[in-house]
Amino acid sequence: MNNILSEHTDFSLDKSLSYVVFYAALVNGAVIFKEVIGMYAVIITGGKQYKVSPGDVVRVESIEAKKGDTVEIKDVYMIADGDKVSIGKPSLASAKVTAEVVDEDRGEKLLIFKHRRRKGYRKTIGHRQNFTALKIKEITA
Repeated sequence: MNNILSEHTDFSLDKSLSYVVFYAALVNGAVIFKEVIGMYAVIITGGKQYKVSPGDVVRVESIEAKKGDTVEIKDVYMIADGDKVSIGKPSLASAKVTAEVVDEDRGEKLLIFKHRRRKGYRKTIGHRQNFTALKIKEITA
């Protein structure tokens, strides 16, 4: 009884979803854990980096696109598909991430309060940052 899960170690993963699966096998009396990760990419937009997978909804800085439009992001720093990892210097030339604009809105209100002690100076300012919500459709290398 070298491998308890021998019939369960070969299974297929749905590549359109991002998830982490752990399974254990008993090999020669030792328990072996294996991690299987779906496809993901690291993109940059609006000066920030995001780790995205197909099906994810990401709130990024406001971009020039309307709700329902398809957007291609060509600034892809890394793509990982299971054990295969591609890293760009600084970005991958042929890689792109295709996304659909789901929503355009403004974020939560932030309050900025300034005051000077003993001077009677009090000032309150509010700020709401614009954002665009993207649903990741496809990652191509």
